[in-house]
Amino acid sequence: MSSVFVSYARKDWPVAEALVKELQARGFDVWWDRELVGGGAFHSQLAEKLDAARAVVVIWSEHAARSDWVVGEARRALEAGKLVATRLPGVRFNQIPERFRDQQTEDVADLDKIARALGSLGAEAIVRSSEISRPEPGDRIAQSIRALARLDTPRVSHFLPIVILILALFLGAAFVMVAQAIGIGFVPWVPEGSATGIGSKQVGYVMALNWSLAGIVLFPMAWALISHVFGSLADIRREAVRAQMVVTTAFEPIREDDEALDRLFRDVRRVTWTLVGVVTGLVALVSLTDFYNGVARVYLDGTIASSINRIGSGAPVPLAHDFILRDWSIATFLTRADGVSVDGTANFVFSAIAYLTYPMLGAGILFSYFLVLTGFGMLLMPGAAGKYGLMLVPDVGSSDARRGFEAFSELFAHSVSIMALSFCCAYLMQLQNFYLRVEAPTLWAFLAPDVAGAWRSFSAGRIADGLDELIGNAFAGRTPYSALLGIATWFATAFMPLVLLGVAYLLLRASALRGRRRMLREIERGGMGSLLKLTDLPEAEVKRRLANMRIWPLSWPPLNAMVLWYGLLMTGLVFYKLGFLFMLATLVLVATVTINSFHAPALPDEELPRETVQKA
Repeated sequence: MSSVFVSYARKDWPVAEALVKELQARGFDVWWDRELVGGGAFHSQLAEKLDAARAVVVIWSEHAARSDWVVGEARRALEAGKLVATRLPGVRFNQIPERFRDQQTEDVADLDKIARALGSLGAEAIVRSSEISRPEPGDRIAQSIRALARLDTPRVSHFLPIVILILALFLGAAFVMVAQAIGIGFVPWVPEGSATGIGSKQVGYVMALNWSLAGIVLFPMAWALISHVFGSLADIRREAVRAQMVVTTAFEPIREDDEALDRLFRDVRRVTWTLVGVVTGLVALVSLTDFYNGVARVYLDGTIASSINRIGSGAPVPLAHDFILRDWSIATFLTRADGVSVDGTANFVFSAIAYLTYPMLGAGILFSYFLVLTGFGMLLMPGAAGKYGLMLVPDVGSSDARRGFEAFSELFAHSVSIMALSFCCAYLMQLQNFYLRVEAPTLWAFLAPDVAGAWRSFSAGRIADGLDELIGNAFAGRTPYSALLGIATWFATAFMPLVLLGVAYLLLRASALRGRRRMLREIERGGMGSLLKLTDLPEAEVKRRLANMRIWPLSWPPLNAMVLWYGLLMTGLVFYKLGFLFMLATLVLVATVTINSFHAPALPDEELPRETVQKA
């Protein structure tokens, strides 16, 4: 029988493993439960090994002090007079269970004192340590302690996201100031041949909210959140390893630097960034095509430029043209009520830079983010991880109803916020396309509800017109057909982030459910034998926690509420006046979700809504 028995909490297994190797290197015959044979007799095996050992080394830590298994083994060893107590660095004596505070407790890295204590209990080394070729004393333990400290220390920095937010804000403000400086910030365009007799139409950069508001508010927020998420991915991986959610298919915990996990991340990263490159190229192609058709053609074709102010019947370029829109990008050719002239070269260069910055770079980053998120979900695919000998399992030691999946809460919270900001961008682009194609003097006049007109239309039975005058109705017949053609594009633009976020969640859910099934199947087949590598909890409690598991990582908003809310947002693309209110509410929601993600409370079992409980 082994002369030394090592008792430890599952979360501290790297230190326990290092201690076992150090003691073995000194010639001690050591047993720990990684040598446990699976099956229903594990209780008797543990008791047999503990009783037969000459000495029992207990590693006290925050986790060990809360473990019934460790406390029970320590009590049994104390009663038998063979307890050797050790503690991890940073563990205070008042954190050790009260019954054991009077015992001499050594630092777990102080191998000389531990060896002397073992020798005093009759656990003699088989050979002298000088005869053993091994690392410097304590090297393994010191490395394991540092590894545990790294796992427990979040590395994500808020510095870079804040810098990106500030720089993006300055960039957006700079575009507004430059636009104003060259005379295209506010452009009171005077059209010729107006059917409604409007004196002028405001088409400047400042009032184009898909450029000004998006540049100052939406894109800075989105880019900062994306930067924060990218920085937190390593922390999510670290937390999943620390919580022993990423394990081998034999339920063996792994280290953060596990070779198989590194290969899995590397392979998925390669596929993901390839897709990002392809999508970014497609977005760039679409943006450049849009710039050429809507802006560059006016500068290159004198016939178009000379007739650009005419919008009446027979105009070469009608107000509702498919591509060419009268806005700040071609302000140098527009007749203005304020008489300001704009330098054509400055106007063109500014327009080109703006298109390269926001439609191409801005939209490209947003779509690329959701591809990276989907790639992260690919890491968790049951089939993908299994090829590397790994799997994702719930953390049954977590008292949170999400069983460890709360580690993904910040990722999904920020993804929900980025998805909402993507909708706001799509909505503002569609709104601008509607506004520029109708004879409305200002965007606010276009958005303002016409209550009196709506009443008259409803009274006359013109329901579609009444809705248009009250809350906006893209299909009422007043919105030009050319503008309606873009609705499908904006629907797809707004809907795609939801789809990709949904795919990432479904991949996470599939992996979680498979991991739960594997754990339950293991219990049915051999009891808690293999799972003792992951938890000290009794079998009944493990089953209960697996049954009452919620996989959606967020405590708020609930999954159903989020889907319904986003579905409501999508209606704002049709009922565009109401959609503006939806957009403002969405910005408030983004701020709430983002703040809540940093201070999200745990979700105890008793607070778990009945409809969200996944039954085993």
